[in-house]
Amino acid sequence: MDLQSKIIDLQQDYIHITDENEQLKKEKDLSGKVRFERPYIFLEGDPDPYCQRCYDDEGKTIGLLRRERHSSADWSRQCPKCESSFFEGENIHHPSAQISSSPRR
Repeated sequence: MDLQSKIIDLQQDYIHITDENEQLKKEKDLSGKVRFERPYIFLEGDPDPYCQRCYDDEGKTIGLLRRERHSSADWSRQCPKCESSFFEGENIHHPSAQISSSPRR
């Protein structure tokens, strides 16, 4: 392996370690600012919900998209990443939102 290849490998390692370090810092900063209200995750000071599945699985805060007038609910929210759906409203027979998850790709 020549010197140029070693330098490229070291640069790639550096980028990977730097990215991982940034992600760990974000997770540490979020730990005291996240609250769980079934079935959502909320960040301190933000009224909009985030996907619990993505937060639990990957530590990522993915905002949910709101969909109006779903056939079985007054409205629903969907995660653009994992595609989990959350149905809410007076037409739901359970006091909390119902969750429907599709398989991950």
